[in-house]
Amino acid sequence: MIGLPVVTGAVFVTEQSIELTIDVAGNMSLNTKPLCGDAEDLRRELKRMLSGNTDISMVLLADAMTPHQFVVSARAVARQLNPSSLTSATNVKP
Repeated sequence: MIGLPVVTGAVFVTEQSIELTIDVAGNMSLNTKPLCGDAEDLRRELKRMLSGNTDISMVLLADAMTPHQFVVSARAVARQLNPSSLTSATNVKP
């Protein structure tokens, strides 16, 4: 079995990073601001946040039980907007 990276400490969001969180139900938030939950809303909000600045990095956090399809879809949307980096990590409860 291939394991995903696990967040063992806090992930810090700076002015030059965006944190995309996806929960087990597929609900998404960007820097703690909830989204409507569909790919188009994610694309629109990411585009606004990036404003053409590809020096901004992204961290995608998903619960260990989040269905894979939610993560794959969110990564596909994010990659289209070309952030400087896109990192994924899995949240697990201690």
